[in-house]
Amino acid sequence: MHATFRQALIVAAVLTVLSPAALAPTAHADPAPTDAPPTTVAPIEVPSPLTPMPPYKWLHRPSGQNMADYYPLAAMQQGVSGHVSMSCKVVPDGHLTACAAVAVTPPGQNFDYASLKLARYFQLDVTPKGDPTLIGTTITIQIGWLVPR
Repeated sequence: MHATFRQALIVAAVLTVLSPAALAPTAHADPAPTDAPPTTVAPIEVPSPLTPMPPYKWLHRPSGQNMADYYPLAAMQQGVSGHVSMSCKVVPDGHLTACAAVAVTPPGQNFDYASLKLARYFQLDVTPKGDPTLIGTTITIQIGWLVPR
């Protein structure tokens, strides 16, 4: 891959840790009543607004080259960007384990698998200078995959 693509991926790698409360559903107002007869409609899930937590101190995160190496080939060839919410447990050395993709957009482009492969490149600072209370907790990371235009 050429340098421009790698540089764009460095900029596109959006890594935000979210609080569990930020992922809770929000209440929505009912629409105004109409004179139309009632119809049965399947409920749809509306994503709640995401409120980022203060950033954690990372010792290591995936590089632009790591992102480029794992970018799904078909998605790249089609010019498709994606987004993955990945939930992981923090182990005593700050690395992430037991990761799972909890939301993927768009589905079927393998951004979930690519994000799971990146998990090994993450390491939080869980020393007293960082945040030792993170050990054993589960965090959610947002990973943005962006193809340069």
